[in-house]
Amino acid sequence: MFRDRKDAGRQLARALEAYGREAPVVLGLPRGGVVVANEVAQALGAPLDVVVVRKVGAPDRVGEAAARWFIQHLAPPHHQAHAAPAHPPAS
Repeated sequence: MFRDRKDAGRQLARALEAYGREAPVVLGLPRGGVVVANEVAQALGAPLDVVVVRKVGAPDRVGEAAARWFIQHLAPPHHQAHAAPAHPPAS
């Protein structure tokens, strides 16, 4: 097991050492994943970016969700116009 998220990132980085030579980009998810990803990025000497994910409910299946995601720096420009707003409009 892991002591904390930093420890998890350090252990994951050791398992991924070979990828450091391939110029990777490390992506982290908010709410805990960025802490892990930061440790990996530092150990591999790789840039770190964040993937913002938003849970979208599936209207025909209560309790289930569909995922809609957007990676700001990797999405082609024509997708930026169709990206979900950061905050849903107030109802």
